[in-house]
Amino acid sequence: MAWKSSEKIKWGILGCAAIAEKSLIPAFKKAQGTELVAIASRSAAKAQDWAEKFNLPKSYGSYEDLLADKEIEAVYIPLPNHLHFEWTVRALRAGKRVLCEKPLALTASEVMEMFHQAEANKRLLMEAFMYRFHPRLAKAIELLESGAIGEPRLVQSAFTFVFNREQDNYRRSPQMGGGALYDVGCYTVNAARLVFKAEPQEIWATGHLDDKAGIDLTTSVLCNFP
Repeated sequence: MAWKSSEKIKWGILGCAAIAEKSLIPAFKKAQGTELVAIASRSAAKAQDWAEKFNLPKSYGSYEDLLADKEIEAVYIPLPNHLHFEWTVRALRAGKRVLCEKPLALTASEVMEMFHQAEANKRLLMEAFMYRFHPRLAKAIELLESGAIGEPRLVQSAFTFVFNREQDNYRRSPQMGGGALYDVGCYTVNAARLVFKAEPQEIWATGHLDDKAGIDLTTSVLCNFP
């Protein structure tokens, strides 16, 4: 189904994640051309609570039920990292456009299959790197592309925060795609690829692992771009 710019796309959210509550739902409420109509959770009671809290007309006690709703045209997926692949593919096969949280998946082969499904089902798939749409970055890219500040030769970036190693969340689980690189390091790699408009030819990496949890607490990466 083609989308007309005068129409509002009806959205649903898979999962009652903190980032959805703090960032995406308020953004949906303010954005033009969108209408958030449904929330799904593995707990029907929690989904209903969120629907009442945010004045959403629909709530579902399973992700499958939301995807079966033909009124919903696009979904936002803020689930833990290891679930991105499964539910993005399911959503695309259900005919939904998909905005999936970063990292898009845990392996390159999963990402390739996700975009294959998007192409096969003629639906848009996007990874939720919101910083790419910030006016400040848009201006920086404009300056780079115009040559106003010369040719980019080096990108140096870091993303850090204080992590509670005893905290019970997916960031501490390697099976769920936890660790520093998947959680925040992906931003710095993505930014370098954006600036150079290329993929790195060589990569060197070192990190500090949490022996107990089996995740990387810090990772330093050097990428050589063409």
